[in-house]
Amino acid sequence: MESAEIAVRLLLCEDPDEAALLADQMENCNLERRRMEQIVTQDINACVADDPLAAAKRLLILCGEGWHGGIIGIVCSKLMDRLGKPVILITHSEGVAKGSGRSMEGFSLVNAVSACSEHLTRYGGHTMATGFSLQEENVEAFTEAMQCYATAHFRQMPMPTLKIDCAVKANQLTLDCAQSLSVLEPFGAGNETPVLVLLNARLEKIIPTVDQKHLRLKFAKDDKCFCGIYFCMNRERLPFFEGDFVDIAFHLSAGDYMGEKKMNIKIKDIRLAGFDQSSYVKGRMLYEAYLRKESGWSFPVPTREDIGEVYRFIRSHGTINPENELLYSHLPCDIEYFKVRIAVDILLEMGLLVNMGEGSLSINITAGRVDIQSSAILKELVHSYASR
Repeated sequence: MESAEIAVRLLLCEDPDEAALLADQMENCNLERRRMEQIVTQDINACVADDPLAAAKRLLILCGEGWHGGIIGIVCSKLMDRLGKPVILITHSEGVAKGSGRSMEGFSLVNAVSACSEHLTRYGGHTMATGFSLQEENVEAFTEAMQCYATAHFRQMPMPTLKIDCAVKANQLTLDCAQSLSVLEPFGAGNETPVLVLLNARLEKIIPTVDQKHLRLKFAKDDKCFCGIYFCMNRERLPFFEGDFVDIAFHLSAGDYMGEKKMNIKIKDIRLAGFDQSSYVKGRMLYEAYLRKESGWSFPVPTREDIGEVYRFIRSHGTINPENELLYSHLPCDIEYFKVRIAVDILLEMGLLVNMGEGSLSINITAGRVDIQSSAILKELVHSYASR
């Protein structure tokens, strides 16, 4: 957003007073960046709320007026981590548009953009990231071309993966262990920070930070207790309850806190212990294919009993977001992810659920009895898509 000169001057500065002024300027720039990032994120959430199909497409491509060009790349990265698919954001002003994109292993953004470059004035990047410029009038054609490229090359889009370097036992999580990892530094491209995993730990406590933007999680294993920080995760999106047994992937490091050496656990990802990640991912892909109205897929039909199980679970837990895996992973019976999502859609259609905003759903306490078999969604599945 600003010239890097301030940061360079701060690093080279030997005068404490001047350094303090430069540090204040840096902090003000950072606060402004966060404010603008929040504005872009709010606009994107509104776009997706108005057009739910946008998030179901192979690539999430959104365009907004006046988004700061230095911000959209940061937002792309966060959205990609959250949605598990390539993200491209385009900002336009006075007839000119600029875009930024982020991807994961398996889908080369620069190859995709290159294949659609007839719509661009300039572009560049690499496998995981891209930047480009184009005329505003060509944004729609470029967006369509990118989606067509993804459809032609990937019946199923690649999913992001997290490489685990080592599984550890609870008694290995010590300050000495954390300090020993420092010999592998510096970390960066080509020498990534090691990712460790602790299996089957009990989630003891979920504590939001003061600003509600992050979570502190307390967990236990083999009579030992630990605390980790889960950045950019809030309580509503975390698909777990206190008391769940989970597998935790994390970075381990040592740091200073008030003059004392401490072990730091930075959580990267969590899944329910024993969770069938493969079935979950395949179910998500199938549901998105259904939303895109793609042919050539076999879509299973939820039974009346399946829909009833989903309804009772939501009723017992109050408000729930079907986008995360909590509903699917905690149901008392084994129901495929696709069936769970279709059951939610049917309950919404029939007025048994109400949208509380930001993706959260709750039971409609004023709803009367309904005939589930009259659902248009259910009839369409049975007559048009169902595999018997």
